[in-house]
Amino acid sequence: MRCTVVTPLNLVLLASYGVGSTNPESPVAQVLAYIPLSAPMVMPSRTAVGAASGMEMAVSLGLSALAVVLAVRFGAIIYRRA
Repeated sequence: MRCTVVTPLNLVLLASYGVGSTNPESPVAQVLAYIPLSAPMVMPSRTAVGAASGMEMAVSLGLSALAVVLAVRFGAIIYRRA
């Protein structure tokens, strides 16, 4: 198996998908639902089984949006300096 730069990201996504699909009501899934890299995989599962409240969904969405804004700003800084 060849490891590439995106392998760690793929592992995080696959692990969070596994947690979200097997036991979305677990405390691990509850924590992963707030982390921007794993929230898109875990939060839909938690919502489907009724384990996530509207406030949890809003906080997760807000944190994910904030992470996108910060990543874009960080990327812009790096791009300008290159």
